[in-house]
Amino acid sequence: MLSDTLKNLPSNPGVYIMKDAGGRTIYIGKAKNLKKRVKSYFDNTTKDIKTATMAKHVKNIEFIVTDSEIEALVLENSLIKKTKPKYNIDLKDDKAYPYIRITTEDEYPRVLLSRRMLKNSKSKYFGPYTTSVISLIRTINATFKLRDCPGGNPKKLPGRKPCLLYEIGHCFAPCAKNISNEEYRALVGDAVDFLNGKSDYLIKALEKRMKKASETHAFERAATLRDQIKKIEEFRTRQKIVSTPDKNRDVIGYADDGKDMIVTIFFVRTGAVTGSRNFVFSMTETKKDILTSFVKQFYANQTSSPKEIIINENIDDQHAIEEWLKKLYGRKIEIKIPKKGELKKLVNLVSKNAQISLEQHKIRYVKIKEALLQLKKELNLPQLPERIEAFDISNIQGKNAVGSMVTFVTGMPKKSDYRKFKIRTVFGSDDFSMMKEVIKRRYTRVLKEGLQLPDLILVDGGKGHLNVALGVLNELNLDIPVCALAKREEEIFLPEKTNPVILERNTQGLYLVQRIRDEAHRFAVTYHKKLREKELFDDKS
Repeated sequence: MLSDTLKNLPSNPGVYIMKDAGGRTIYIGKAKNLKKRVKSYFDNTTKDIKTATMAKHVKNIEFIVTDSEIEALVLENSLIKKTKPKYNIDLKDDKAYPYIRITTEDEYPRVLLSRRMLKNSKSKYFGPYTTSVISLIRTINATFKLRDCPGGNPKKLPGRKPCLLYEIGHCFAPCAKNISNEEYRALVGDAVDFLNGKSDYLIKALEKRMKKASETHAFERAATLRDQIKKIEEFRTRQKIVSTPDKNRDVIGYADDGKDMIVTIFFVRTGAVTGSRNFVFSMTETKKDILTSFVKQFYANQTSSPKEIIINENIDDQHAIEEWLKKLYGRKIEIKIPKKGELKKLVNLVSKNAQISLEQHKIRYVKIKEALLQLKKELNLPQLPERIEAFDISNIQGKNAVGSMVTFVTGMPKKSDYRKFKIRTVFGSDDFSMMKEVIKRRYTRVLKEGLQLPDLILVDGGKGHLNVALGVLNELNLDIPVCALAKREEEIFLPEKTNPVILERNTQGLYLVQRIRDEAHRFAVTYHKKLREKELFDDKS
């Protein structure tokens, strides 16, 4: 009985796990005093809507006693990450900003664009970046002359010349052994310093090397170093200095309209903004609760940390969080709430950006809602198509045939749920059979693993592709709405309808299905191109 549990709660620090009538975990929290904290959910004082709603669904409470508040905080984060309870906040990024990845696990590392930080990766990650990452990677490769060829390590080419990048002075050609591994890794170290914001330190080090090269009459080496210094200085001037240059800070601001809240974080390294991210939350709890949960969840998942975290409002458990961060990263990280001066101006700047992001989010939300309502009506769907999975096929006369699946949730791409398929059973140009294989593989796995089903399946093609999809779903006893979108006239084919649906031009529903179809096509073509290039490279080597 819940009442018995409440009476017998200990006064120790620990973690409490709230469950509903079905035994599902709906909320996880931590407390200095379990008895005092948990009882507060069920007293007669006024609570926010979320807490009141959640308390009504709680039928059982489990708890784990810890030796300290810090241990409770660590355990809380671990359990939230594992179970993802309904009423704990979920860090939903407003936009996916890319990272720069340096493959330090390779014999001769590369600098790559990465959409996310890979788990258990030995690579170094930098970012996320709001500026053009492709341009930055090109600058780094050209400046430090690092290799750009695919694969974990460069192919050895005995008796053959290096590629064009070596000829134009953009690569030292480790493939031809024109540079030792030690020399190459020294250049990679310079690139790491550059990305860490140590521009001044790096320029001074390069100037010393240039001077030494000149004194030893290694004029070609001196000229190379001179060019590197020039490119680094050019890039540095494009970065806006917003803080004292000796500080690495994360600056957190927010904006809300009473319904939604945007939390914005700026990454300031050696005084320059290197990137930012926005997170969207529904205001089902207080600002203070959201900011506290945000700080705990965000820094539990980072590979590096700043010296200071600047935030524009007090958070709960500040001291405990600082102690936890110290244990997590092995050094002191101070959380500051500035009231005046330079830091107050900085946090106000971030909050101003959060306000702009909130306004953009509201505009997007209205358009997405309009699009989903239109699709529900025009396609006669039983519910709003909150989750849409779309499929496409890419091949050249059946060669290197691949399929793609992209997922859109509430009108936005969810790239972690994208899937790509290398065609296994079909030979030759048979798009219908390829589509059949891909859809069958996808939903056989969905059934096997108990994954979430979509509200709508969208296939690229016409009536034939639609019939293929319907056949697979019938075979698997799945009742999922499905439609096919033909490119030529943007006709949408539906089951048991002779004539296609044609959405009005310049409507949000049409824009959304076009965007989803085009994204599925892009994802398939990119995978197909990658396989072709790999085959071509393997043939030449």
